[in-house]
Amino acid sequence: MSDNKAQKAASLLGLAKRAGKITSGVPLIIEALRSKKQPSLVVASASASENSLKKISDKCKFYGVELIKISLAPSELAHAVGSTGSVAAVAVNDGGLADLVRSAID
Repeated sequence: MSDNKAQKAASLLGLAKRAGKITSGVPLIIEALRSKKQPSLVVASASASENSLKKISDKCKFYGVELIKISLAPSELAHAVGSTGSVAAVAVNDGGLADLVRSAID
């Protein structure tokens, strides 16, 4: 994925965060995947730890939620969604915003 596509996706994730349609962090995403109202899309940093990526990947496969790996570092993903530190993954809880993020990445 080119840096331009990654930056556009990051911008859309920031928009989704401001709209209140983002869940960030591995434990909260796993909890959201287990709930009745599952996220529409999970976006993970390709350079996140192997353990985090495996947990997210396994849960997304089990619950049938699409997982997209993005070429942003966890610190860049955190900055995109207005968090401090690093964020391994974010879940988009709105179908329309998830479609926009998918189209930006593809």
